[in-house]
Amino acid sequence: MTRSDKLPIYIATYQLIRDIHQYTTKFSREHKYTLGNTLNESALELCAIISRANHSEDKSEHINTFMFQLEKTRVCLRLCADLNLISCRAQAYLAQTMESITSQASAWYKAERRKQQLKTSAGIKENE
Repeated sequence: MTRSDKLPIYIATYQLIRDIHQYTTKFSREHKYTLGNTLNESALELCAIISRANHSEDKSEHINTFMFQLEKTRVCLRLCADLNLISCRAQAYLAQTMESITSQASAWYKAERRKQQLKTSAGIKENE
């Protein structure tokens, strides 16, 4: 098993967290401690979920949780853009990064589902 922090999805997610933190430090006091904290915590949870998935036997459940958390982060970022807390350019950059992460997570999920199907079909053949 590869260390979580060496996985490409972890590296991309960690960069996303750094970028989000950089933007949220510039929020006004009114938004820094509400929406900014929510956004930072949501993004930080992404790396924790990747680690749990990497160390779990059934990764697909954790990857589903990751996708949900990523969507929550995406909504928070959209709200930040709608409130003019981040620029359109920043939103586009972060959205592109998140799309890359989504693609990696989807590929990981599909690979895990294939592994589970192979295990299931191998178990059925043994019982026959």
